[in-house]
Amino acid sequence: MTLLKTAPLVNDTVDALLGLALIGGLFFAYYIQRRNKRLAREAPERVAVLPPEVVVPSGPSGPSGPSGPSPSFAASLAYTIVLVAAATHPHSFWGYFWQALFGVMLVFSLVTTFARGDYEASRTKAPALSRREHMLMNGIPYVLLPLVGWVLVIPFGWIWGAIVPGVIWLVPFGLGIAVEAYEALRGPRR
Repeated sequence: MTLLKTAPLVNDTVDALLGLALIGGLFFAYYIQRRNKRLAREAPERVAVLPPEVVVPSGPSGPSGPSGPSPSFAASLAYTIVLVAAATHPHSFWGYFWQALFGVMLVFSLVTTFARGDYEASRTKAPALSRREHMLMNGIPYVLLPLVGWVLVIPFGWIWGAIVPGVIWLVPFGLGIAVEAYEALRGPRR
């Protein structure tokens, strides 16, 4: 009779990445909470009374409408998770399964980046959006960065390349921390 050997579900690298993601998420939640409290505290000071002759336009270009399309952070997170899963199961069924799922996501991103219908749908939200801007806005975070991450992780075996699709998280997160630190150092507005 053989004893069942249990293996850890993930290795140390994945544990470290998941821990880092958890800590980063906690810092981000703390930052959002502080920002919301500060905005609520400053809300009475921000209320401006407009003269009756000033008309504020509403609709897609007005203050109540969307300011334009932006990349989805959820897609980058999904790419990163699938890439980490593929890297932690090399040369097994699950490794190939995760790579196939990654490939399907990448093909879907390619189709939506270059499809005329998706461009036209984006133009209804942002009429000034050019085709080139649409391709850059969707091609870099959804096609280029995941493809670079896959090349670094699968052929070259560098597990940290799985973070490459999630690079777009780091920019707004870092800018948010920098703005918060600047405002804290500057002091209250008078």
